[in-house]
Amino acid sequence: MLSTLKSDFRKILTVRSTYILVVIALFLTTFFTYLGTSAVSYQEQVSGKVTEQKLPDGTTESRPDPNDPPVYVTKTERNLSKEKLISNLQEGVPVVTLFTTVVVVLFMAHEFRYNTIAYTLIAGRRRYVVLLSKLAVSATFITVVTLLAIGFTTAATFAAIGIKDLTLPAQDFNWLYIGARLLGYSLGFGLLGLAIITLVRNLTAGVAAIFVLPTLDAIAGALLSSRNIEATRVLPFSALDRISGLTRDFTPQNMPTDGITDVQRLPATVLGASFVFLLYLVALWLITWVSFLRRDAN
Repeated sequence: MLSTLKSDFRKILTVRSTYILVVIALFLTTFFTYLGTSAVSYQEQVSGKVTEQKLPDGTTESRPDPNDPPVYVTKTERNLSKEKLISNLQEGVPVVTLFTTVVVVLFMAHEFRYNTIAYTLIAGRRRYVVLLSKLAVSATFITVVTLLAIGFTTAATFAAIGIKDLTLPAQDFNWLYIGARLLGYSLGFGLLGLAIITLVRNLTAGVAAIFVLPTLDAIAGALLSSRNIEATRVLPFSALDRISGLTRDFTPQNMPTDGITDVQRLPATVLGASFVFLLYLVALWLITWVSFLRRDAN
């Protein structure tokens, strides 16, 4: 097992595409986090009168007084919302997760594409050892890159605050809980991608799946919503997005005012969404596991 792990770590860390994709992902996240952390400018009226004018249909409308036109000045709000850092993490980490999932898919797909899987299976002696090694190496890689993404996003946010002279309120959140949710999202998405590529054994199909399936999930979610069914309670990627949806849980939300209290219309809790996604992930990995152990190497 140890020799198989060393071999797999060597495979994922000696491929140029691994570093290219990771660098691109971290750069994009850092760059757009810095740009997005900025002061907000808005127009404020400082003078001028507003008169009530009667319309032909009998109603009245507020309009500027032509004898005293309004004057506006541009003001800048430099006080960021308390949830700004959380919002940046929520937007940045999934981008990095997509790139790391592509790396994991390539890591497994190259075994089949270049027919090195036969030698890997011979060296590992047992198929389940090879598969466990792939899982362990992929999970470790995803964890490390996700922690880097959290660090880079946080650094970019505070760099923007310092350089642009912004103000961020005290961050008295449970950061261990926040980090665990982001890491859970990344691991869930990445391991789902690994299961798909191991099952289909085709590079093109594997890469396409990690882009197409979330889109199909969103379409299905819209259809379910029309039937008053919350997608986070039924669909895997919607449930996974609920796990990474941090701002919803840290920003005050208004409850529905239409008088409908059907629980199916309310988003799943984080625990409930995690359970839904795990059902899909475990079921897919059971199919993948049996398929990998019984199918030919080619």
